[in-house]
Amino acid sequence: MQISRGVMSGLTTTPMTQSSTAIAEIKNYILTKGLHPGDALPTESQLCTDLGVSRSSVREA
Repeated sequence: MQISRGVMSGLTTTPMTQSSTAIAEIKNYILTKGLHPGDALPTESQLCTDLGVSRSSVREA
């Protein structure tokens, strides 16, 4: 599954950090998929690939 990058970045005038982008995209994934507390997310490596951010950004998010 490929998640589009920077969906939320157009809403602000300042550039988003990678971790901010990861946070926004993970929230978007959760909402889009209708996940509930306890539901599984993709693996860390899959999120890195899908979001185009580093492992540390995903971990910070």
